[in-house]
Amino acid sequence: MIGKTISHYKILEKLGEGGMGAVYKAEDTKLKRTVALKFLPVEMTRDKDMKKRFIHEAQTASALDHPNVCTVFEIDETEEGQLFISMAYYEGDTVEEKTKQGPLEVDEALDITIQIAQGLDKAHKKKIVHRDIKSANIIVTPDSVAKIVDFGIAKLAGQTKITKDGSSLGTASYMSPEQALGKEVDHRTDIWALGVLLYEMLAGEQPFKGDYEQAVIYLILNEEPEFISKVRHEVPGQIERILEKALAKNPEKRFQTMEEMLEELNVAAEELKEGQLRKWPFFKLGRKQRKYVYRAGTAVLIAIVFGIYLWQSNVANAKPVSIVLLPLESTSQEADQEWFTDGMTDALITDLAKISGLRVISLSSAMKYKGTNKTPPEIAAELGVHYIVEGSVVKVGNLVKVLARLINAPKDEYLWAEEYEREFSNILGLQGEIAQTIANHIRIKLTPQEETRLAVSRTVNPETYELYLKGMYHLNKYTLEGVEKGLAYLHEAVEKDPEDALAYAGLALGYETIAHTPSPPPDASKKSRAALLKALELDETLAEAQLALAMLKIYTDWDRTGAEQAYKLALELNPSLAMAHAHYAWYLGLDGKIDEALAELYLAQELDPLKPLYPAWQGWLYYWEGQNDKAIEEALKSLELVPDFPVGLYALGSAYAAKGMYEEAITAHQKAGEISLDWKWGLGQTYALAGRTDEAYEVAAELESQPDVWHTWGLAEIYTALGDKDEAFRWLEAAYQQRYPYIQWLRRNSNFKPLHDDPRFNELALRLNLSE
Repeated sequence: MIGKTISHYKILEKLGEGGMGAVYKAEDTKLKRTVALKFLPVEMTRDKDMKKRFIHEAQTASALDHPNVCTVFEIDETEEGQLFISMAYYEGDTVEEKTKQGPLEVDEALDITIQIAQGLDKAHKKKIVHRDIKSANIIVTPDSVAKIVDFGIAKLAGQTKITKDGSSLGTASYMSPEQALGKEVDHRTDIWALGVLLYEMLAGEQPFKGDYEQAVIYLILNEEPEFISKVRHEVPGQIERILEKALAKNPEKRFQTMEEMLEELNVAAEELKEGQLRKWPFFKLGRKQRKYVYRAGTAVLIAIVFGIYLWQSNVANAKPVSIVLLPLESTSQEADQEWFTDGMTDALITDLAKISGLRVISLSSAMKYKGTNKTPPEIAAELGVHYIVEGSVVKVGNLVKVLARLINAPKDEYLWAEEYEREFSNILGLQGEIAQTIANHIRIKLTPQEETRLAVSRTVNPETYELYLKGMYHLNKYTLEGVEKGLAYLHEAVEKDPEDALAYAGLALGYETIAHTPSPPPDASKKSRAALLKALELDETLAEAQLALAMLKIYTDWDRTGAEQAYKLALELNPSLAMAHAHYAWYLGLDGKIDEALAELYLAQELDPLKPLYPAWQGWLYYWEGQNDKAIEEALKSLELVPDFPVGLYALGSAYAAKGMYEEAITAHQKAGEISLDWKWGLGQTYALAGRTDEAYEVAAELESQPDVWHTWGLAEIYTALGDKDEAFRWLEAAYQQRYPYIQWLRRNSNFKPLHDDPRFNELALRLNLSE
């Protein structure tokens, strides 16, 4: 071919050859310019599919006009019928040639990646997918312009597939998991390949490499690459996160558009230019990374937390630091593993919270950041935390692998990373071993109680623990359907293994929680008690079991002494259990310790800042104390989180009414009543206080027509506001006889002050054993 003239092109030299043809440097004798000619192999000319594919390449490439995409001039055919494409010729090296000399500088690799992303963004917006982005297909000119060449296996979205299965095209090392599996691909396969290319430029080697194509594909489908920051320490954490997202095995967890990836690349480049990007510290980050730690990773996370103390202080009794474990991500290709990842998140949070020197953000607030794009500093500002733990988890057969990393959240710096792999049956066993080892290294002395609690060595029945995780996953959704499913799974767990304390504790807390909500199942407390007794028999050190016991004692048994003991033990076992702090606050309020109660509720808010219930309760307590401005402030916090939250609306309306702002109060209480009849009593009370007695009686009649223990209390409040003491006491007596749990707060509820001088009030208070 060298020296021949084909059409009006004189062949000068051969540039390269691949599976789809040979490329030559040539002179365009008409226009006097240097071009590159790509020829389809002669033996493939007779293959109609291959010929069609080659034509598609030309059509696809010629449809693009972008400075980072190779310009295509024409498609032609030799006298022998061999197809070729004429395209622009560029001086320079391919990225493949550049990386053979070693890793590129971080700023150069980032610049090339941005240019490629710009070209691909243009292609994707024209519904063109390259499907073969690789280092050999990127040329960098002497003036540092990156050019994408060879749209040889590109697929125009919506056009006929151009291979027999339509999905086997590409170079193995750069294939996305879906492409390697032969599935339908879209533009996100280019996002994956660009992530591989960026990794290769930074590391000097590909993230997935093997001697055989089958081995490479296995790694792509089943393993994670070494952290780029472990391979090359000076790579900033922001670029690490871009790579992690681009190389997510599930395409739904990648950047969803090239434009989205390009935006983050540009931000990283700007910060790198300004010297703002945070770099990983130069200490050793553990063993071969990206094999995932399993729940024994709990021990790793505990170890992380111990390390925090070194940065905070050199003494054992450092002030508590705040930390959030973000929802773990699944690296499984299976779509039904959400229960597992969320369940593991819950379990890890629970174990972290056992350390008394920590304030651990609760699950309900942490779950709000599932799949978030927010940066660590943004999360730190919203949650008020010092540190973030993030990670991923996958269950493969009887193995669980978890990756855990610690971030200094305000500074956005990675501080620690490690990974472990254990058998599922040993899911509770490794934490004590690692925790004790780390404690020795960092000179932190655990209390004897913490040592005992962390020295868990027993194994679990894998099937039972899976059912437990599924049960807690559904319970934590806090929906009627979720509660029903969760309790069903937990029942199945205890049937599978009657000696599993965790499942019994979950059952006890689940039933006890719904036992004190409007219209509870009639046997909820009974079922809670049965599960609780078994849980305590098997393991009395479970904080959730002690919390369930405290709630049963106070709300069902009216045993305040027993409740206090159980609350304190629950908080000793798990100092970061927000739910325990919140319910303990009501116990303290019952005894008139309002300042302590408010402090506990503020702590609950700190631990679970995105849960609307706790500021709503705070507002309720302030209202009872006559501090209506503070009540309004807290109620509004609740409604900022959930605008239609009925408890927040009730507290807000009551405080407005107490200030004489009846129109505002009626608006809030009307909305609460529309959401649920169980909260409509506030509207009746406000109508009465506003002098709209007919409407107050109408609300009372509506509640009386649908008897419910929850309504007895509300009716007593309405009739108290109407000045009808006889009816008020009639409904208070009904609440007492039906053992309405919150009647014990009779003396603290400011709505009943008009009844205090009536002998019947003191008589009822005596029966309830209420102090002044």
